Amino acid sequence: MNTAKWLDGQSRQIVVAAVLAAVAVVPRSTQAFDAPGATIQVTTTQDELVLDGDCSLREAVQAANTDSPVDACPAGSGPDTILLADGLYKLAIPGAGENENQSGDLDLSTDLRIVGSSPAATIVGGAGLDRVFHIYGLVTVELVRMTIQGGNANDGGVYGGGGVLNQGGTLTLDACILKNNRAERTGGGLDNSGNGLLVDTMLQGNQASAGGGIFNDVTIILRSAILLNNHATSTGGGLDNGNTASLTNVTLTGNTAPSGEAIFNDGTLALYNSTLVDNPIKNMGSNGARFLNTLLYNSQGSENCLGDGIYTSEGHNLENWDTCNFKAANDLTNVEPLLDDLQDNGGPTPTFALQLGSPAIDAGDRIDCPDFDQRGAMRPEDGDGDGDPRCDIGAFELGGIFPEPLLMPLLIR
Repeated sequence: MNTAKWLDGQSRQIVVAAVLAAVAVVPRSTQAFDAPGATIQVTTTQDELVLDGDCSLREAVQAANTDSPVDACPAGSGPDTILLADGLYKLAIPGAGENENQSGDLDLSTDLRIVGSSPAATIVGGAGLDRVFHIYGLVTVELVRMTIQGGNANDGGVYGGGGVLNQGGTLTLDACILKNNRAERTGGGLDNSGNGLLVDTMLQGNQASAGGGIFNDVTIILRSAILLNNHATSTGGGLDNGNTASLTNVTLTGNTAPSGEAIFNDGTLALYNSTLVDNPIKNMGSNGARFLNTLLYNSQGSENCLGDGIYTSEGHNLENWDTCNFKAANDLTNVEPLLDDLQDNGGPTPTFALQLGSPAIDAGDRIDCPDFDQRGAMRPEDGDGDGDPRCDIGAFELGGIFPEPLLMPLLIR
């Protein structure tokens, strides 16, 4: 994929009309970042909490948590922004079971934004010692443009979240990669017990007992994301949802679990313009799973949807079998979608492109169509050349044009 696209993920969410009208960019986050705070530049990749004249990531977090300077890290009286340059920030202090940011994971207990340069260049690693980030309390946290890897939540199974554990906070992951994290119980990549928003983000190769990629028991929204090759030993290889989950322009593929390879749903699930390939859903939720403009393809078995929960079609879905209760007049079942292999098709995350002649082209809902596809290419496009542009089914828009990026610095809000 084009790593340059990570740098303008925020810009690509702005509709062209807003650009032409010179409308100010509206931040994704809440007003928690409106109050003044410090901008803290981390100056060393070492993991330390000592007075030696520099500013480590742990020291920057401590300064933000306490609203007090720590070593060479300043602090403001409001929400702070921590800036990370290129480098590997590897946690090195073994966890001691505390939540004061003294050891193990980085404990975030205040409104805070941590910003890297790109997920290819800014890497925060747990080194297998502990999870990487722990968010607790009613706080707002944004993690932007970084890779979070090598976390290991192995604290006797009390908590999960090998990469990130969100306990009660409002969390945004923007242009991030969570990969190769592990949790003994729940949420190899992310364990969400608060409000979560993931944008332009990839979860890859994470493992847990439940929710290899993500375990959710409050509310989570995924936009323009991919869950790839995550594994659970019990339920939910990609996502284990116990409450409310909404996915738009999301690809799920290669995820594995004994039950619910892509998703195990025991709550309320909505899938819009998403693509699922070779990993079925298991739906046990009484509130069920809803689908719109979504493509499901399983070349390795005869089912895309399992379980005795309610499956509801809102129309314009495509399945290569007939197992998801797609009964709307404009649904397509027992149809081959004609997909290319997963690859870089532009944008920050890999996608399955539609081949010419795919029945998914221009078969989506005319009104309920996102402005962009998973890559950030504009929708709708006249993919079949009949002069009538319509949204394609799934996360990829054939012929979609990328808008010119807005060349502006990240807003420090």
